[in-house]
Amino acid sequence: MARVTVEDCLEQVENRFALVLLAAQRTRQLMKGEEALVDNTGDNKEAVTALREIAAGSISLDDLARIRAENERTDELERNALAENAAEARAAALQKLQNTEEAATAETVNAAAEALGLTLPPSTPA
Repeated sequence: MARVTVEDCLEQVENRFALVLLAAQRTRQLMKGEEALVDNTGDNKEAVTALREIAAGSISLDDLARIRAENERTDELERNALAENAAEARAAALQKLQNTEEAATAETVNAAAEALGLTLPPSTPA
């Protein structure tokens, strides 16, 4: 494959500073597993692939912002799902603990607290 030059990329991007930002951000995305938008049969490094995409006009700063927003939305949905699953698991574990015959009695808790040198407030009848 022919070499990619800065001049090739500058035909697609307005200035070299924007080019650096675009290339760096796209390289990070490729490193995180994003699909390449150009043929990558030469097993190029991610930075070279990013520059090839820019030179081909396959990616722009606007595209990058859109991809980032989509990824952030997906990440947020995954975090919410994980938090919900964790809350359900905690609730199930608490229910199981409450239903277990081996749950600690107040006497056992007081003995453990005393052994640790802790003072517990007086318990109220349930």
